[in-house]
Amino acid sequence: MSEQASPSDNQAIEELAALNPLEYNRKRRPAAEKLEVGVGALDAAVKLARKESGDVSAKGRAITLYEPELWPEPVSGSEVLTEAADHILRHMMISEANAYACVLWACHTFMFEDFDHSPRLCITAHTEESGKTVLMTHMVGNLVNRPQTVELMKPAPFFRLAEEYKPTFLIDECDVFVHEDMDLLAALNSGWEPHGGVIRCMGDDHEPRKFSTFTPTAMAGIELHKKLPATTVSRSIVISLERAAEGEINPDNIFNRKLHQPGIGETGQKLARFIDDNRWNIASYKPALPEGVRNRLADKWSPLFAIAEVAGGVWPDNVKKALYGQIDLSEPCKALELLQDVKKVMPNEGHIFTENLIDKICNLDDSPWLEYNFKEWGAEKKKISSRQISNLLKKYGLKPTTVKINGVSKKGYKSSDLENGFKRYIPIPLPPLN
Repeated sequence: MSEQASPSDNQAIEELAALNPLEYNRKRRPAAEKLEVGVGALDAAVKLARKESGDVSAKGRAITLYEPELWPEPVSGSEVLTEAADHILRHMMISEANAYACVLWACHTFMFEDFDHSPRLCITAHTEESGKTVLMTHMVGNLVNRPQTVELMKPAPFFRLAEEYKPTFLIDECDVFVHEDMDLLAALNSGWEPHGGVIRCMGDDHEPRKFSTFTPTAMAGIELHKKLPATTVSRSIVISLERAAEGEINPDNIFNRKLHQPGIGETGQKLARFIDDNRWNIASYKPALPEGVRNRLADKWSPLFAIAEVAGGVWPDNVKKALYGQIDLSEPCKALELLQDVKKVMPNEGHIFTENLIDKICNLDDSPWLEYNFKEWGAEKKKISSRQISNLLKKYGLKPTTVKINGVSKKGYKSSDLENGFKRYIPIPLPPLN
């Protein structure tokens, strides 16, 4: 090709640039021969033409985010939250508790920057066809602020979008790729707090720049609560779905986007109005959390409790039901299980010898410590050993030492050390829900 392309050459390149990738691949070699250029030169010319023309197939689409228009009239917080929950319960096989959690989480997306934390929403199910996508995209997605639905997410677009647009990410099929990119998981974790961010070197001079990752994020996937790291799950409100059996959902209520989405969208506008009218009250409200709700559990539930208590009506009770309705993710590791069993057998006062501790925990009903070394021969050798106890408990800073009981000194554990471990590391069970 000459240095100055002819009009006919330019027209041919523009026509090639308009083709989809497969069609272009079939025609590129004959076209290059016709234009009397190498294939590489033609590829470069087509790439440049696509860039200059703004071709969607080459450049993608601009990001546009939907912000629900405020409902024109003031609304009752309790009534509109109930209306939103009714939509979810009508179309989904979901517990009331989980429906309440979804609604409160959706509300928080309109004012997440006023909270100290933005809990992640983890939508999970045992198998496919359980409604995960319907719930996240069409139910929650029409109730939140600035939804951005994606089925594949990488760290760079995540933190760039979070920095510039503050969307509510709705990441579907998260179970498929969640283990492929630990940087994304780090961004998801850091992004639940206002200071969360990532640092990247930008420009020709590689200037370090910080990008915020603080933005609401929902994820959906099969057995997702088991595939995400514990650090992510502990930051999440977990919504568990089941596949609906035949006839369990009224045929008229099987979700149809054209029929049902407008009504859900109107409810989203009402939620936006409720939050807009009550934003200061919610942001300044200090909710009374149930006994035993502390640390990260308190961090992620405080925004939802504040919203529910300001809404009033049945919602202070509903948010407690949402909390108590979370699936049990508290299966302890071996170290915590041992610490809990030590607490069960620990005398009210005084220290305990390690050999006595072994006997006591092995005598508990269904004790896992009785045959902890199941491959060994002989009942005594099968029991957990003093060294194994020491190795497990050192995670909590508990070490055996010489203790004196009734004038006898042996290796064991001080009651003060154990009580300190019990207090700090054994979860406090939630009191019964009245």
